[in-house]
Amino acid sequence: MRYLLLLLSVACYGEAVDGYATVTNLVGSGFIEVAGKDVPIKKDARAIASNRLKTDKSTQADIILSNGIKLILTENSTVLLKTLKQTAGTLQPPSPDNKSFKELGPSITEVEVETGKVIGDVKKLVPNSVFTLKTPVGVVSIKGTVFSVEFKKDKDGNAVFNVGCLVGRVVVQMSDPKVAPMTVPAGKQLSMTAPAPAPKQEDKPGDKPKDKEEAKPKGEDGPKSEQPVEQPPPPPIKMEMTTLPPTAMAGVKMDMPPPAPPPAPKPPATASPDALDKIIQQVEINILKDQLNPTPTGG
Repeated sequence: MRYLLLLLSVACYGEAVDGYATVTNLVGSGFIEVAGKDVPIKKDARAIASNRLKTDKSTQADIILSNGIKLILTENSTVLLKTLKQTAGTLQPPSPDNKSFKELGPSITEVEVETGKVIGDVKKLVPNSVFTLKTPVGVVSIKGTVFSVEFKKDKDGNAVFNVGCLVGRVVVQMSDPKVAPMTVPAGKQLSMTAPAPAPKQEDKPGDKPKDKEEAKPKGEDGPKSEQPVEQPPPPPIKMEMTTLPPTAMAGVKMDMPPPAPPPAPKPPATASPDALDKIIQQVEINILKDQLNPTPTGG
């Protein structure tokens, strides 16, 4: 239903067409999963909705979407291009200088980050455009910013979710509906760690499964009613907002004008000619006094 409403919002501006993604730069190796088969990624390769992009170790892939969004896939990352929809006549080829650019009309972009880290560079989207990055624990909504989204599992099976914002702001909605949406401003990072749930208790060998116990004959006490099994509470979730680490956006090249050069240093203050003459005159007077009034030791 949500997807249908989004699609209608785009269609109201014109016919909705399928967008695409182009690999504009590749360092290392990776694959595009097409119909369940992995095809090696090559520069200028094109991917469409329903394709997965996978990067290997020590790999970085730069992706430009046909609506102008730039994504950088870091090493050991897997993303699913779930939805790429645009209004007809707004598809744009990738920029030759590998930069993001402004879109020409409303679009719907949904990317699922299954594992790894994605860095994005997005110009401000036009009204009614939707761009979201989904992970198993939360969804990030983008309107125009430089950001990073990371999802992974640590050695203990804990889910680790990091959302950083370098420019602009992003909105994060956790999968738990009890958690209100959170805004991550520029220069901040939202980090979440959810411990892995406790393993399910298995029946010991020789024990009869509870659901397969023989039905006891009705006696004086009558049939016993089944008591609902209490579910263990969900594992605690740790969240914190911290300063964005300097390494969070490593590899991203922002499409922003260079900073203004620092003001030229002021020249050192110099004495005016009149002041300099007075100093020389005072020195001459002091020398003359020393000559007329020698010290007792004759020095």
